[in-house]
This record gives sequence, structure tokens and C-alpha cells, in this order.
Amino acid sequence: MSGGSGACGLAGSTSRALPASWQVPERVASAAHGRDRWAAVVWLIRGADEAVWRRFRLGEDLVLRNSDVIGECCKRAR
Repeated sequence: MSGGSGACGLAGSTSRALPASWQVPERVASAAHGRDRWAAVVWLIRGADEAVWRRFRLGEDLVLRNSDVIGECCKRAR
């Protein structure tokens, strides 16, 4: 699936023209790869930039390990 056929370019342009809330790229990836949408998004991110995916995971791990402290901070901020 390399290269850039006109149909693929048109599909990409069309999906970008539609409202982001429709989640067209996520839905297409989900259907094309037989995955639920969350798994499809993960697949898209990892495929686009592995470093971005690693930073996302590091951020998630940081939040999970510190959820009590973060929750307390949010309470004090209110």
C-alpha cells in the first residue's frame, strides 16, 4: 500500500474536509484492520511516530503512578 494513488489521495483529502468529530480516519483504520476504534487509533499513532507513542505512554504511566496526588491537587485547586 505504498505510493500515492489518486483514490487514496482523494480519500485522505475528503476525510480531512469532514468534521473531526466524525472521526473518519479512526473509523477507516478500525474497519480496515478489524480493530475497535481505540486499538485503531493506537495503531495509527504508533505507525506515524513511535517516539510520540512512547511519550504518550510515559505520560500515562506518570499520571497513573501519581493519581492520588493529582486528585488531591485538583481538589485544592477548586
